Amino acid sequence: MNRVIAFTLVFLSFARFANAADEEAADAMITRGLELRRARKDAEALEMFRRADMLAPSPRTAGQLGLVESALAQWSVAEAHLVASLSTPQDPWVHKNHALLEQALSIARTHIGQITLSGPEGATVTIGGKTIGTLPHQAPVRVGEGNAIVTATAPGFKEFILSVPVQAGMETPLKIALDPIGVRPAEPTPAPPAALQTPPPSSPQELHPHSSWRAWTGGTLVGVGGAATVWGIVWIALDNHHSGGTCKAGSPPDCVPVYNTKTVGWVLTGAGVATAAVGSFLLYTSKSSGTDVALGFGPTTVLLGGHF
Repeated sequence: MNRVIAFTLVFLSFARFANAADEEAADAMITRGLELRRARKDAEALEMFRRADMLAPSPRTAGQLGLVESALAQWSVAEAHLVASLSTPQDPWVHKNHALLEQALSIARTHIGQITLSGPEGATVTIGGKTIGTLPHQAPVRVGEGNAIVTATAPGFKEFILSVPVQAGMETPLKIALDPIGVRPAEPTPAPPAALQTPPPSSPQELHPHSSWRAWTGGTLVGVGGAATVWGIVWIALDNHHSGGTCKAGSPPDCVPVYNTKTVGWVLTGAGVATAAVGSFLLYTSKSSGTDVALGFGPTTVLLGGHF
């Protein structure tokens, strides 16, 4: 029994020593925070006061938080901390700074409005990053003036998010509507690229735009060349003829050639063959267009037939 009592006394002494150490560290943080405030570094001072309040919460740390939050225009949290500090008027620090705290609270409340919430039961609501609770929420939520970001979530529903303008001293009603999460629609099969689509041509010329002129040009050249060839052959055949026949060795002295056309005939024949060859080449290269050409020769005629 004596051992238990001794252990309890040791534990209480250690806890008292630990609390004293925490309070001493918190006081040092508050002193540092006040130095930062005098240097107009309110954001850094706020962080220092928060650390002090987490280590050793007290009416003093709550009051200092409310004062610096008011300076930073964080009106709703400033109101909450100032009210918490003023709720212990018997605290020496609160008693000493009561007038300052009351003045800061009055100023903060002139910058606060309210949002009344309604919506589906069970939805969790967050305002300005702080979770308010679940619907239905009976009491209006006090929010600093300006735009407040309101979100609401519930299983099976899409997240609700809205920026709500809040006016000081005014109450803003907000009805939250949640949309159910639908089944994701199937993605449509993409159409093949235009370069891979090959529409059927309406005519051979659409497939081979150059085949038509090759066919016509080739056919014309074959015809002209054939005609020139035949004409040259005829002139070669008429060479050395006269009105009564052909002058040969041993013919009478009065046999005078009327047709001396051999040279011209060979020229025409050669030119005709060359022209026909060029035309045949053009026709050959236009086979894909469905062009058919036929060329026939007779003793004195040329027959050209084709389908273009």
